[in-house]
Amino acid sequence: MKKIRALSLSLITISLLSACNNDETIINEETIADADIVIGLGLQVNYASCSPRLLLESRVDRLYLEGSKKENPLYVVSGKGNPTSVPLCVEGEVATDKTEAGAMRDILMSKYSVPEDQILLEEESTDTVTNAAYVKELLDEKVRNREFIVQSYTLVTSNYHMHRGGAGNDSSAPYYFNNEFGADTFVEGENTFESTIIDNESVWTQQFTNSAGWVVNQDVRTAADINGDGKADAVGFQAGSVYADYSNGSSQFEDKVLLTDNFLPAAGSWTAADYRTTADINGDGKAELIGFAGDGVYVASAANNYQAELWTADFASDDGWTAERHVYQMQDMNDNGKADIVAFGEDGVYVAYAEDGKFGPMHKYSEQFGATAIVNGSEDGHDFASSLTQYLRLAGDVTGNGYPDAVIFGADAIYVAENNGTEFSEAKAWLGPETDEEGNHASFIDGWDNADHYRGLADMNGNGRSDIVTIGNKDVVIAHSTGERFEHLNGVWSYTTENRHNDENDLGWHQFTKNVGWSGTNSVRVFADVTGSGIPDLIGFYEDNVYTAISVAH
Repeated sequence: MKKIRALSLSLITISLLSACNNDETIINEETIADADIVIGLGLQVNYASCSPRLLLESRVDRLYLEGSKKENPLYVVSGKGNPTSVPLCVEGEVATDKTEAGAMRDILMSKYSVPEDQILLEEESTDTVTNAAYVKELLDEKVRNREFIVQSYTLVTSNYHMHRGGAGNDSSAPYYFNNEFGADTFVEGENTFESTIIDNESVWTQQFTNSAGWVVNQDVRTAADINGDGKADAVGFQAGSVYADYSNGSSQFEDKVLLTDNFLPAAGSWTAADYRTTADINGDGKAELIGFAGDGVYVASAANNYQAELWTADFASDDGWTAERHVYQMQDMNDNGKADIVAFGEDGVYVAYAEDGKFGPMHKYSEQFGATAIVNGSEDGHDFASSLTQYLRLAGDVTGNGYPDAVIFGADAIYVAENNGTEFSEAKAWLGPETDEEGNHASFIDGWDNADHYRGLADMNGNGRSDIVTIGNKDVVIAHSTGERFEHLNGVWSYTTENRHNDENDLGWHQFTKNVGWSGTNSVRVFADVTGSGIPDLIGFYEDNVYTAISVAH
């Protein structure tokens, strides 16, 4: 972490004395501190608790990241609250006297040890227009009082406010700030940044692409740390061959190698009923190759030169287990650093723990969420097997207690069954069908299907809790876990340019989304840490290229 040099706002008066003949001349020259102004805009608090959202902390993370690049950063945090939260949380009966600006100041001080005299508060604005106007007034007054000289400007806002408005109707944050500070003072990508944690995409390789002969729903493409260097590599299963293309941590997958040409089950080939994936199941920091086949589960590791070995006869498709009907996940269910099998089967959830050279006996972990169970909230009696891509069942630690929970994308809400280390609790709605009392909006349910979209789990802010990660028609959207619910505000975390600074012939849709042609039938999208930052990045295997969008490290 870069240590911040304290910025003194006091005037320094230097008196220069000189003698000219018999007259003493006193020259007073005021020298004042330089300041690199780093402006951060607030966002609405939780309505029920009047406490800052996790989204606001991510906003401050980006604010500090940009400020730490400056010689003399002076942070200006702006926001009283939005028109809904102000009467509730600043002026109302449950007022905490905590404005958005005040909350941002506290995060800068507590998380990053920024001195309080290096932070200016603008605590009266309630929208983007007044954000710009009041910040300009505040800075003008400080400059008039000769408290500092402005050397540079930086603005941090949300993606939504960066692009809001269309041709002839620009209502973006840069537009309003440039109206106040002067044209082209704030330019996106130069000194104006989004707090969205996934940055723009770039091509990392042309291996593993559709045009290179890889077939969706036949071959398997994913990302996992194969060589144990802390960075996820591109991995491809094609018939019996498995390839790895190693991440250089910054710009590309390189040095494609053949790990094995004989990762095959006893039957000699993989079928549609089988499932292949990667996970670290021996705790050595390197991902193993795993295949669910007709006679059980095979594993190949670097330790045995990637020779396929049968680790268990359970979960065999010959015994009725099939990837066409059931859901397999690899998760550390006993918190020992080794990924175990978690399988949503016919009549419940089954687990088999990873042991030395084998998986232990499978046992039923829960009676809930089997293929024939009624989908949560479904009034028409659909079961999970009616659509594996619409009614998702995933495993991930969303509470942060070290044990993966069951996350259910139901018919009308997203449910969580918490895991205490021995069993799942009764499922509770964590993101419901309507806007809840804390201002969270329901999403990722009605109209969502992984045949067209993507929904998964990944810890996107490094707090030990898995978040919902989604890719829709035009957006990449994240709903953070608070440990008790999923926090989601429409627009705040969306990456979308629909009708924003684009004419009707150039909509500029974001990569990875349905509106630029991506779907579950022609592409593969995964979240994995390719840089070693500790935060997952977004990787997309597509027609001619493999794209990677890096998460902004905090």
